[in-house]
Amino acid sequence: AEILYTACPRNVPHLNSVRRVRAPSQRLSALIEEVLGAHVGRTSRWMLFPGSESAALERALGEAGYRATMEHHGFVLPTGNLIDRQVPPEIVVRQVASREVLRDSAWVLQQAFDEAHAASEVQLDEELAQCSAPGTRVLRFVAYDSQTNQPMATGGLNQYPELSFGLFWGGGTVPDARGRGAYSALVATRPQKA
Repeated sequence: AEILYTACPRNVPHLNSVRRVRAPSQRLSALIEEVLGAHVGRTSRWMLFPGSESAALERALGEAGYRATMEHHGFVLPTGNLIDRQVPPEIVVRQVASREVLRDSAWVLQQAFDEAHAASEVQLDEELAQCSAPGTRVLRFVAYDSQTNQPMATGGLNQYPELSFGLFWGGGTVPDARGRGAYSALVATRPQKA
């Protein structure tokens, strides 16, 4: 009840992260030590949400070597106004169904966030199988410039049909392609493909 975190043997920050902490200040050091042990040898992240932040938590994280790196924003959107949007003709959106498109998705994320998303061939096979299996909940997409075939943006969707709910994730746009509607095309396409 005090903490929720994920741990993965791969050095992928979002898979080695703390999602929630609800603990009194006297327990913070022990919980931070537990997380450091679970994430040893990998990049470890704590996600602080409005309301979860406290001076004691921020101080304890700083003492453990954590530093603030980036700010994310989350939004809830009704899908009704997304379904009718049209993708501009200068942008083509492809669903990840091949290694080539999956590699393009990883390249976009690397460019967008200045992070390496290198994966082994086995990991690529696993991710591709996850994205392209019949009845999958996990979909990924890449937006391309229709003239140059250059990848511009990427984004994922986890779908939960029984809940009438979907979660957008892993979205980013190559810096040089920002402001051209590539990510908007992905926002329009993802609910249509669910």
